[in-house]
Amino acid sequence: MLAEIPALLSLKPSCSLERALLRRCGVLGQLGRKYEGPVDMSCDQPRRAKTGERVRNAGTLANSLGLADFFPWGSVEDVLDAILGHPTTGHATVASLRAAGGFLPLKVPQVAYADRKFDSPSGKIEFYSPQADKLGLPTLPVHKVDQGSPYPLALSFGRTLTHFHSFYNEGQALSSLARHNSAPQLWISKVDAEARQLSSGDGIRIYNERGEFGAKAHVTDDVPPGVVWIRDGWVGLNHLTSGDAVLTGDALSLFPFSVGQSDYGAKVEVARG
Repeated sequence: MLAEIPALLSLKPSCSLERALLRRCGVLGQLGRKYEGPVDMSCDQPRRAKTGERVRNAGTLANSLGLADFFPWGSVEDVLDAILGHPTTGHATVASLRAAGGFLPLKVPQVAYADRKFDSPSGKIEFYSPQADKLGLPTLPVHKVDQGSPYPLALSFGRTLTHFHSFYNEGQALSSLARHNSAPQLWISKVDAEARQLSSGDGIRIYNERGEFGAKAHVTDDVPPGVVWIRDGWVGLNHLTSGDAVLTGDALSLFPFSVGQSDYGAKVEVARG
């Protein structure tokens, strides 16, 4: 039955519920990085299939696999109520949002922990964490020493104001934003660019022992020598970054939402493409 799941989902789990179902069945853990490409946008585009339909489909699939507790809600509204049911929302519901015209104020203080009651077993700021020890994590912050790499540049990445994640087909699904994100662009320092005879706009190849990724060079003073930066969400980053786990399975249970545990670190080299 597990072997049939990728076919049922067309190898593109496009909703969080579908990805969670694959994880639950042990499939995404084995093939996860292959699923992180441009996903089907039917979760996000009303002209295709509404999110509610995808949610119901995931629930139907879970029931057919005998996973009765995977989708325990009676309706999509019940799902949203469960998501919204948090102290910071005032335990808002779909019904209360409708009644308020779609807007409700968040119950979030302007200053975090103004009452000095912290979310730790002791209720205090903890530098040494017995809880971390129980979860198989370092009890004190640890500096990870670089083990050395033949690839000299540290790859870093982040978000931009005009960027959506790969759920929107690498930012290309929304035309107003796609104009600002037409192709991957790697920021590289002038020192590193000159050493490689690169100029802004040059086609480049970013590579390491895992694979390679094509992009355009952007020469800038905004990154230091030895570091390169790129907007995340590009599928090609999966060809370069580490999938090693940095959190234990027990540690993931601390989060009330789905989180990843991959390292995503990478040392790379850049050459004219």
